[in-house]
Amino acid sequence: MWRARILSGEMAGQEVEVRRFPFLVGRGEGVDLRVEAPGVWGRHVRLEVDGEGLWIAAEEGGATVRLNGRSIRKARVRPGDVAELGAFRARFELSPPCLRNLRLSEAAVWTATALVVVCEVVLFFGLPR
Repeated sequence: MWRARILSGEMAGQEVEVRRFPFLVGRGEGVDLRVEAPGVWGRHVRLEVDGEGLWIAAEEGGATVRLNGRSIRKARVRPGDVAELGAFRARFELSPPCLRNLRLSEAAVWTATALVVVCEVVLFFGLPR
């Protein structure tokens, strides 16, 4: 999962989880991340994922996007890359892994193992009389 750490403007310091794709960024209606910064278009960029990773692409014809200081139309995003949309800047990072509690699963495995051992002992020595 990806997240964008906002580096400029009123939202500076905030982190936005990018969970669903395509993910639209802009100042218009119906975008996933609404940004009110100078130079940001209604639907400025689209983030997409494929087998190769995360991609960023200019959504509207005249929208300019800079990735790590280079002007792009579409480019692959790597962790640590900084995107600039007008006066808005954000760094893309991988989200930290979500660790789940496995106690219930572990208890079920140990219980099943104990039952198998008991069944094997009963079968080996025969049923008690």
